[in-house]
Amino acid sequence: MYPQLASRLNGAVVVSHTLFDRAAMRQASARHRLTDVSCRWLDTTRVAQRAWAQFARAGYGLGDLTREFGITFSYHHAAEDARATGMILLKAMEETGLSIDDWITRCQPLTP
Repeated sequence: MYPQLASRLNGAVVVSHTLFDRAAMRQASARHRLTDVSCRWLDTTRVAQRAWAQFARAGYGLGDLTREFGITFSYHHAAEDARATGMILLKAMEETGLSIDDWITRCQPLTP
């Protein structure tokens, strides 16, 4: 499974809400003595903190943001969490006029 995952993610932008997924992937790679996937990470908690003043210090959890923006999803369901995360990023891009590359720069991407 790792070769397929690495081939899809190497060089890609991976968008997540919080650092959990990045940490889990790094721990799994280390545990199995695999190289880290070489991708750029964009954390939508950081995007929310920078896009909307009311979320600068608190309230930027996935549940809070989806309620604020009327996004319905099943909490803690991987595909639904991913969809909601993507929708939050798209909303930030739409409202600010910033591209995904702009957001990566603005949020100081997390790279291995």
